[in-house]
Amino acid sequence: MFVDMKPYNSGTSRNDQATKDLFISNQLAFHLVGPWVNPTYAEAAKASGLKYDYVLVPGKAEGDFGGIKGYEFIGVAPGKNAKVAFEFAAYVTAKEQMLRWAKLLSRYNASAAAMVDPSVASDPLIAITNKAAENAIDGMPPYFVGAYPNCYRSILTDNAQAAADGEFSPQEGATALVEELNECLAGG
Repeated sequence: MFVDMKPYNSGTSRNDQATKDLFISNQLAFHLVGPWVNPTYAEAAKASGLKYDYVLVPGKAEGDFGGIKGYEFIGVAPGKNAKVAFEFAAYVTAKEQMLRWAKLLSRYNASAAAMVDPSVASDPLIAITNKAAENAIDGMPPYFVGAYPNCYRSILTDNAQAAADGEFSPQEGATALVEELNECLAGG
């Protein structure tokens, strides 16, 4: 997909402010990004009349959708402030706070109770991101006992970008990705 899209993109990173600016100023036809930019785009729509919509990234076959997902984790380390840290963790992960986050950002979160609440379930961006999460692959699978190695995310990003830039084919990139991730996870 990245290779097929190359002739149509700006050459800037999807999270680069320049990419957002190009989209907001009608100089970029699409922005492959997530719902976290919606507050910026909604404000631009009010200020400048930007007209935009959102769709799911198409997947490999008709009816499939692409995307990545992660999980929210919050941990409390033992120590003299563990009790207050746990209270804070309980507060920010409570349904009420997850609802607040979803309403303010129109953003999916991993609180099943919040996502089915009628006050957010009817939001069209929440609905589409819920569907995206159902179809997405784990970008940071929750299977590590310890912290993610620093190399993990950069290997994913670097290999995808190299394939998109034509440095190697997507198949060659996938092979290199597996080898590099295995080395990363082995501590190399």
